[in-house]
Amino acid sequence: MKIIAKTPHSSDEIKYLAIEYNSENDDTGVFLFYMLENDFKSCQYDTWFENLETAKQAALEEYGIMESDWANYEE
Repeated sequence: MKIIAKTPHSSDEIKYLAIEYNSENDDTGVFLFYMLENDFKSCQYDTWFENLETAKQAALEEYGIMESDWANYEE
């Protein structure tokens, strides 16, 4: 599953964050992607977290992404 959020008032080039995770098996970890556009082709880098909550907390601390900012990613 993938969720995405637009970064509010970003001072760098990163405009979107996305999280990819396996909703059926949470122990595999999750990836947080830092993207220039609303697509995974523009991903500049990613980080890995043990669980969804930790990835969302990092997005909140780094970019101010609130829980309500996340939406399902439509490919």
